Amino acid sequence: MVNLGTGANAANITLAQATVVPVVVNAGVGNTNFTVNAAAAGAANLTLVGNAGNDTFNVQAASGAAVTAVLQGGAGNDTANITLGNPGATSITTSGVETVNFTGTTTAPTAWTLDHNQLSSGAQAVLVANNAKLTNIQLSGQPGPVQVLSIDHPTILNAGNASQVTVAGPRGVGQVGETLTDIASPLQLSGTGRLLLDDTANPTATPRSLSINAALVSGFDAAGSIAYQGFASLEADLSSATDSVTVLNTSIATTIKTGGGGDSVSVQNLAAATSIDLGGGSDQLTVSGSAASLTVTGASNSATVTWTGRLRSSTRAALSPTTRTPATCSFPAWDWATSRCRPRTWFSSTSILARATMR
Repeated sequence: MVNLGTGANAANITLAQATVVPVVVNAGVGNTNFTVNAAAAGAANLTLVGNAGNDTFNVQAASGAAVTAVLQGGAGNDTANITLGNPGATSITTSGVETVNFTGTTTAPTAWTLDHNQLSSGAQAVLVANNAKLTNIQLSGQPGPVQVLSIDHPTILNAGNASQVTVAGPRGVGQVGETLTDIASPLQLSGTGRLLLDDTANPTATPRSLSINAALVSGFDAAGSIAYQGFASLEADLSSATDSVTVLNTSIATTIKTGGGGDSVSVQNLAAATSIDLGGGSDQLTVSGSAASLTVTGASNSATVTWTGRLRSSTRAALSPTTRTPATCSFPAWDWATSRCRPRTWFSSTSILARATMR
């Protein structure tokens, strides 16, 4: 054990090879700066204790390093900066460190999973951030699919060029999946691929409210929210519960699948092409404005679709089959004389397919 004195201190640990004996560094009162550099052959079991003061823990481990480290904060405002190459056998646990910054750079496709306070690469727990107030995760290189099962404190995650980021969803074969209510704090996501919000595990008896805006998804009856940027597309898959979805606007190609149940969807504006699959049940869809195309599928006989507002002349709508009988589905047509949406009632015994551009 190494005990540092009172006042501002610096502890520098360089690991060039395996260290058999556990290393404990105990800081005194004051601001302490811990720095750990582990080469590819470096291996150690470290415990760094910050105690009082605003302490900083800097851990850098190259690909192949096998470092098990516990970073323990204390009174004060502590920060951990962790940089890893290919994760390998390195595992970092923080306790009482308010801000945790993690950067992972991989040279081969690597799947990442975030569950509450634990970030894993495959089966390896790479980071466990206990009692953190903010975790900032930056993935680069060749990240594989990324899944955020749940979070319990504010989290920022940059998925880099991962092909897909999934929020909630299945845990594995035979395991109960997570729902959007498990995003219990604000989540900020950025990436370049597909963003999938998977709420299909939500119990049928639990109604769900969801609000989708151009850069934010909120509601889902939880304290959390999901801010997103940079993604190529967004998809929200809901369960067979009774869902209420409000689409305030879209900024990227968006797909909404409401699943079964009697769902209610309100579309106020669309700035990017959007597809809505109403699934089964007595669904209600109301569209009041759009600057982009909208495709509606999956509506059952008892679905009601209502268009209001003004439509551009490019609007076209089709129902299949074309048999028109006393209506269960309200649908407008373009009135050339008044340049307004004029309701018509058409009946579809199978599904509704609509493409509309509104203003």
